[in-house]
Amino acid sequence: MEGVPFLDTETELREFVDQFPDIDDEQALAMLARAFDRPAFRTAFHQESNLPAFQQAIDDTIRVLSTGI
Repeated sequence: MEGVPFLDTETELREFVDQFPDIDDEQALAMLARAFDRPAFRTAFHQESNLPAFQQAIDDTIRVLSTGI
């Protein structure tokens, strides 16, 4: 989250998660869902008229899932 590199061990990951006690699973999922709430993911692929925008949406979503930014 927020640009912190993904941790390698289970212990490191648990310690990192414990730093955010006020965020429950539902809130975390809601934050991730925002990455997918964009027209590129609601428009049928065969109707997509702006390929660069679609590619940017994919790139942004991968970045969110990888880094949390």
